[in-house]
Amino acid sequence: MTTRGSDLPVSSNAMTGFALVVHEFVTNAAKYGALSTDTGYVDLECRDYGDTLELVWIERGGPSVTPADKEGFGTRLARTTIEGQFGGEIVRQWHPEGLVIRLVVPKGRLQ
Repeated sequence: MTTRGSDLPVSSNAMTGFALVVHEFVTNAAKYGALSTDTGYVDLECRDYGDTLELVWIERGGPSVTPADKEGFGTRLARTTIEGQFGGEIVRQWHPEGLVIRLVVPKGRLQ
């Protein structure tokens, strides 16, 4: 896994929800995605756009991925946390080479 980008403060009130979302991404990558293979990897980038934070999760080198038929608990948890708690947006893109997830969150909701 590689990480790069801005190092932004996250309040203790926001930390648990944000950590649960990232934990869900790691768990799914380990079970079904790039981290389920010896050649897979994840690039994680944090981008600061003034009033918003964008977190981009990019999986490569794993098995081919497709959208799930139904929304599972982890997907609901991530959506509810990002949209409800943080007033942000979560977008998943299933590419043949791997999953890309973009989180866009107002920075004020993280502090």
